[in-house]
Amino acid sequence: MNRSHAARVALAATLAALPTIATTPASADASPRRVTTTIKERTNAVRVALRKVGAPYRWGATGPSSFDCSGLVVYSYQRAGHALRGRTSQQLYAHGVRIRRSKLRRGDLVYTWDRGRGHVGMYVGRGRYVHAPGAGRHVKVAPLPGGRAFVGAVRP
Repeated sequence: MNRSHAARVALAATLAALPTIATTPASADASPRRVTTTIKERTNAVRVALRKVGAPYRWGATGPSSFDCSGLVVYSYQRAGHALRGRTSQQLYAHGVRIRRSKLRRGDLVYTWDRGRGHVGMYVGRGRYVHAPGAGRHVKVAPLPGGRAFVGAVRP
């Protein structure tokens, strides 16, 4: 097993091991621990992200003029009226509802393996996603990777 494949397997295992948070209260008087986004919020978040195509990548940046991968997602959802729980890709994964690739909808968060690192972007439809790909690059829309490069997806 080569080093890159071993790292991808480790990332997938780490994401899979994150706890699943209940979406319904344990009792009638308890409040839910996580609120799932609405279709409107997800659609609006995609619109915000698409307006940022061409913005430069900068590690740790959360906008409005430059972004890292999770910073673009968090910024887009905040501007769409829904504050996500978490800031890093791993935190966002932990607080989302896991979904299969075949069930992807606009605004779902997609996790990929890019340039030797775990990466998050936002599904825009028709097999494409918007993301901030890395140092020296800019926010763009790209085909969603297949095979081992696709790690998983969550609905925030």
